[in-house]
Amino acid sequence: MRAACVVVVAVLGSAALLQPQVPKLSPEALRAVDSALALLGVSRQDWWLPGDVGEVDQHRLPAVRALFREPFSSFEFATRQAEQLLALRPATLDATARQWSELLAFGEYTPRYYEQQLSAHQVDSLLGVELERRLGLIAATSLRQYLVPLVLAWREISQVRSSFRSFPLLVELLDSLLMLSEDESQASLFELRQRELWGLQRAREYFQVAAEVPWYRLLAPMLSLWRAIWATVERNSPPLDRYRDSVRTTILETPYGRIAVGGPGEDTYVGDFTLILEVGGNDRYVFPKLSKSAALERPVRIVVDLAGDDSYDGGDYTLGAGFFGCGFLIDLQGNDIYRSRHFSQGAALAGLGFLWDGGGADLYACGVHGQGAAAFGIGLLMDGGGNDLYRCFAQGQGFGFVRGYGALVDRSGNDSYIAQSPYVDALRYDQRFLTFTQGAALGYRLLASGGIGILLDSAGNDTYVSDIYGQGTAYWYAMGALLDWQGDDRYVAHQYAQGAGVHLAFGLLWDAAGSDVYLSFGVSQGCGHDIALGALYDAAGDDTYACESLSQGAANANGLALLLDLHGRDTYVARRDNTMGYGDFRRQYGSIGVFADAEGTDWYADTALNRRSRMGSTYGALLDAELLPPLPPPPRPGIDVPDSLRMPLAEGIDSLFAQASAAHLRFQYIVQPAREKIAKLGAATLPYLAAKFATESVRERIALEDILTRIDQQDSAALRRLIVDSLRSKNERTLALMGTVAGKLRLKAALPALAELLEDSRWYIRAMAALRIGEIGDTSVQRLLRRSLNDAHPMVRARAAFALVRLWPRQPRELWLQVLQDSFYVVRSSAILGALQYGSLPRSLLEELWDLPLPRKWRRSLGWLVLGADTTAPIRRVAQLLLRQPAELRQVAYVAISQQRATPWRERLRVACARQEPDAELRRILSPASR
Repeated sequence: MRAACVVVVAVLGSAALLQPQVPKLSPEALRAVDSALALLGVSRQDWWLPGDVGEVDQHRLPAVRALFREPFSSFEFATRQAEQLLALRPATLDATARQWSELLAFGEYTPRYYEQQLSAHQVDSLLGVELERRLGLIAATSLRQYLVPLVLAWREISQVRSSFRSFPLLVELLDSLLMLSEDESQASLFELRQRELWGLQRAREYFQVAAEVPWYRLLAPMLSLWRAIWATVERNSPPLDRYRDSVRTTILETPYGRIAVGGPGEDTYVGDFTLILEVGGNDRYVFPKLSKSAALERPVRIVVDLAGDDSYDGGDYTLGAGFFGCGFLIDLQGNDIYRSRHFSQGAALAGLGFLWDGGGADLYACGVHGQGAAAFGIGLLMDGGGNDLYRCFAQGQGFGFVRGYGALVDRSGNDSYIAQSPYVDALRYDQRFLTFTQGAALGYRLLASGGIGILLDSAGNDTYVSDIYGQGTAYWYAMGALLDWQGDDRYVAHQYAQGAGVHLAFGLLWDAAGSDVYLSFGVSQGCGHDIALGALYDAAGDDTYACESLSQGAANANGLALLLDLHGRDTYVARRDNTMGYGDFRRQYGSIGVFADAEGTDWYADTALNRRSRMGSTYGALLDAELLPPLPPPPRPGIDVPDSLRMPLAEGIDSLFAQASAAHLRFQYIVQPAREKIAKLGAATLPYLAAKFATESVRERIALEDILTRIDQQDSAALRRLIVDSLRSKNERTLALMGTVAGKLRLKAALPALAELLEDSRWYIRAMAALRIGEIGDTSVQRLLRRSLNDAHPMVRARAAFALVRLWPRQPRELWLQVLQDSFYVVRSSAILGALQYGSLPRSLLEELWDLPLPRKWRRSLGWLVLGADTTAPIRRVAQLLLRQPAELRQVAYVAISQQRATPWRERLRVACARQEPDAELRRILSPASR
């Protein structure tokens, strides 16, 4: 046993020589991505997102803001984090701490060096104990090496905390921002609304106060103590192990709390301890469920266990957790069990939490916010090896909340990561659960941007199971990544997972090797939703992907999406057609979704073809037939609600509006009736509704759009005056809502106010104004829109181009050339999408546009215009025109004809082009077998 401990420490000390190789994005991967993008007429330069669509909150991380300018650099960012985490040792910790402090915008990290600042006599005096008399020379000498930095850091952390004027408020609210409720699925609509408003107000108060806190002052002594303790473990463990038989178990009561030294036997520790140094044995630790006040009493908690199969049981704020303080648990070897509640196992809440397990087959189980989770701090769980099981409720296993860096690092072993959340995702389902685990990051929408969450597994055949949000996911200006470098792995999730960026965030799943299985329902497997990037990159192996919808390189609501499989014979199963490289059309411009399989003979399941049979092999058969009567459809949650459970429509406007804007799935039956009832009340409701125009609630905004357009049908005069007046507001949310409604109503009276907004200092207001002017549909405004084509911001130019061409595609040749040569793809594509929305495009216009003197790389995207061709034109003449174009343009046009929903005219055009196309590769696109 002694020799084993020496070997473990020796290995730890030379870890720099044994670091797993960190994969890089290879030239082959870049070539595959570039080739896929080229089919769309775009490049990586066009992978750009407008990250400043609203007001920038004070907690937005500079590194996340930079990703909007270059979303593809998410891979480089992930590589840097992996390199730092795998190389993390006491010798590198200061350099890494400086980078973390910069990343989290905490300020400059200045390390402290506590180790030699107190003599043995001074330490004994502070404790009120003669350590050598109580413990013996060896144990006393070893213990003091931990106590000197502990005492000094304790003092500094306490002084810093006492200087925070808003410390009571910070303590009161931070954990409540993260805790989820199990009874939300049972609460009434009005209880949910009351909780939401109360929580929003308290959260706003918290984030405003937190923005003024000098976090670097709090974190600096904790990071320095971490380095000192970790270095002491590596330096002190071999000699202590040699003399372990001379150590006897002793518990000391001191002014700094209970301190224990454990001998080689099997010891049990019950209660709260400041420091435990345990030299060996199969030990048991039973720590209490700490209240917040109890957790604050000791700003430092440390456990060091050198050997043995140990059991750790704790409540909240335990097992390497920091709550406005720091906690370290270091266990060098053994098959260990870690069980605790919330905010534990390498967790930080305004502090630093670290759990290091050197090796062994370990079990980790906790509740919310654990196993490498952080908010306003740094939380790490690192495991050196072994077949481990990680189980948590939610918000863990590499989770970053606001100004938080949370990471779980497992170096080797066949590991299982399980999220077993009891918290129903009541907004969408009644039998699905919120997890936010396994490389996940989360912000507080509209108020505070999120942090960084990373799960890094270096080797082994691993299993990952989550539900809603997990496996490389992020929400609201955050970055989440799951990085798995080796092994045949299995990923199971339901939604917003497996490389999913949601609402202005970046989600990445990167699997570098192995034959892997990916199972999900939707918004997964490389999906960017709402100005976000979602990417799944699998570099090698024979992989299997299965999903329902909006996955496998699917971009939604102006997002960017990538599924890249570099090598292997792979299988892809997808039930719906918004998969395998899909980009939808939202806010009048498109998304970019890329599906790229670069090598291998792959199999694509044709699950959409039913009621057929096929025979194969010697004794093989596939049968899909309607042999039984269908089962009755299941009840639709929130729609098919029994009358006995339905609430009545409210009478008061406030309660009625709460029903009209209900977000939870189980209350959807009341939404439309409530909106209809408000609309029937007519102009009398407008003062109340006007007070809601600046709402931060997405559901309230959707309700307002619906209700206002309904009111217009019966009381338009008062409503339209209100819209025009409100377009003079300074509030950006009011302007966005009123512009949307004005566009829907085609309200010409709003044109002067919208024209003024074209000069607004905020680019997103100018873009909104250009778009809504086009929706109103008055061709007299073309002069205004043409001027906006010279705007400094590409999104304004894109909206103006879309609106202008949608109004009238026969624009001057110079204008088309200007737009189609814009350096931003979103501008070029918006003009093409605007032309397609116009309707029927005459053959003469297609000829003019297809003959424009443009570079071939940009000219190719004009092939999409074939979808808008005038179907009264003779097929023969359109085919001849198309066949005169360069091969790049024909390729795009043929893909459009073959893959879009077939019409009789398009089918005849496809056949005519197939007969005359001289290029065999292009003829293959037009063949029925390719469809």
